[in-house]
Amino acid sequence: MMEIKHRQVHSNGITLHIAEAGQGSPVILVHGFPELWYSWRHQLPALARAGYHAVAPDLRGYGDSDAPEAVESYSMVNMAADISGLLEAIAAEKTVFVGHNWGANIVWDFARLYPRRVAAIAALSVPCRPRTPQPPTEINRSFSRGHFNFVVYFGRLGVAEAELQADVRQTLRRFFYSLSADAPPEVVTHLYTSKPADAGVLDGMPDPPVLPAWLTDADLDYYACAFERAPASAEHSIATAIWIATGKNSPASQTS
Repeated sequence: MMEIKHRQVHSNGITLHIAEAGQGSPVILVHGFPELWYSWRHQLPALARAGYHAVAPDLRGYGDSDAPEAVESYSMVNMAADISGLLEAIAAEKTVFVGHNWGANIVWDFARLYPRRVAAIAALSVPCRPRTPQPPTEINRSFSRGHFNFVVYFGRLGVAEAELQADVRQTLRRFFYSLSADAPPEVVTHLYTSKPADAGVLDGMPDPPVLPAWLTDADLDYYACAFERAPASAEHSIATAIWIATGKNSPASQTS
């Protein structure tokens, strides 16, 4: 198997941990929530074998990357600047980006802010959405139509942290399973369209009696150890090659 190497790089005033494999044209893989570089552990060697330099960072606040305390440190402007600094660290002027979930949102905003540094985008689960005059909080409340909304819930400082950190391993197990195609299809529908607004984030997320085939105990251990150690807390046109993929049972395909 192609070796995955790890190192720390300086970017935008912080230190990012990156995992990388291969040589050639760079491909940046940006993870979502609750994830890490580890989500790309299978894609890194595959891209390396195909002749690419595959790079997967732990985003700020995750894993072995720095986690600034100030909430404003996690603005999309800063997240995009982190990626720009990563390109400087690997001596890449322009590259292909693959973003999943929250990582796809970061990639889309990076393309708005740094359009000349984007060769192509592959977005998994999250399509590009234009900016609107309304604040994002209002858009999210409107989208949920009086029901639970993940983004609104996570915006309540300290509330999500208390719930998610009570049992990190169980939290991750329920998140990964409930938002996957292995969960009953009605689970995602409930979580995004009918869950009560005052519910906790884990309410309605079943705890699988057995892990799905794609998630081993060792995988779960890796994620749990990382999150226990460091818990995560003007428009431009995009003119580049874009590929968007959603699974049949993906929340994006059922609720957009």
